[in-house]
Amino acid sequence: MQDNDNIVLEERKIGFAGNVNFVPYYTNSSWNATDNAFYFFTMPCDDVTPTLCIYHVDTDTSERLFDLEFFKFKKDSVDLFPAVVLPKRGLMIYGNDERIAVADLKTGRQEIKITLEKKHIHGCCISPDERCLCYGDSDDYAVTDIHIVDTLPPQWKDVSVNTVNLFANHFQFFPNGEEILFAHEGTTEKIPDRLNLLNWKTGETRCLHHHIFDDNGHQIECIGHEQVAGNKVLAVRYPVSRMDFGIIVVDPKTGSCELVDQGDYWHASSDKNGDQFVMDTMWWGNSRRRTGGLFDITLFDMKERKRFVLKTFEAGSINNQMYHPHPHFDGTGKKILYSVHPKGTEECHLKLLLLK
Repeated sequence: MQDNDNIVLEERKIGFAGNVNFVPYYTNSSWNATDNAFYFFTMPCDDVTPTLCIYHVDTDTSERLFDLEFFKFKKDSVDLFPAVVLPKRGLMIYGNDERIAVADLKTGRQEIKITLEKKHIHGCCISPDERCLCYGDSDDYAVTDIHIVDTLPPQWKDVSVNTVNLFANHFQFFPNGEEILFAHEGTTEKIPDRLNLLNWKTGETRCLHHHIFDDNGHQIECIGHEQVAGNKVLAVRYPVSRMDFGIIVVDPKTGSCELVDQGDYWHASSDKNGDQFVMDTMWWGNSRRRTGGLFDITLFDMKERKRFVLKTFEAGSINNQMYHPHPHFDGTGKKILYSVHPKGTEECHLKLLLLK
């Protein structure tokens, strides 16, 4: 364990006072093409319509852009709505139950592009070239159709649809643009095959790592919060596991799974090359920390195999995904963004760490 004296250059609090401020779900980047600004949403605590905003790092200013026309936030939602920014094309794509809409980041013009009947749309992500959109739809959370859509005008049509017999979510493209990481979602302690891969051009799907069971057939490994890390996969082996837990790295080519750092981790994120990871902590299951509401933001250097606690803070409710810290990097690996829900309030703001 190392201190952070030589790592964090500056810490900033971001968001509109009295509001719930949050970023799109962790499977997509919030940053613009040059990594000097990021997009986030804000809304009063008693409202249900998010406003898209942009924060400029160089001037330390936030700007409101426009309200989302086709989305109403569900206060009891356990997941954030699917939204993805296409910075090179100046667009944002977002979903709402049975619809997917596209918004022009400059003009605010919004248009519904996809409508499905009696389906639940989830997990939107965009390919590295910003051409192909991946999303899942399900009407029973047991079978999922995984769609790949060509979003270049005037297409907006499926180029691939693959059906899997599980609730698939958290889609993320690998750098090659053909392979997609997806999660088998459900009760953590009962999912034996969380990490999966789809090659959307061939239709091949396979499990990347089968969870570990003891000699009596009891599952002792519980995995979640996966993210593409270069050409590998970063994930958390949760403290509810009955074995050594922490962050793991899985190689899709060889199938190897390595526990690279032990800790009471909850969410983890990688820089684009898989050289640095950033995590927050939990305090239940078999975790060593038993102080509820106390979080660490921890940086792990994969090359040097060293960890650094950057910040420790106390937060309130974790009943909604928007309140979870979800620390993540920008494209340079020099900025870390995470959420903070102050105890005793309904507000949520963002914290930005500028690294040396």
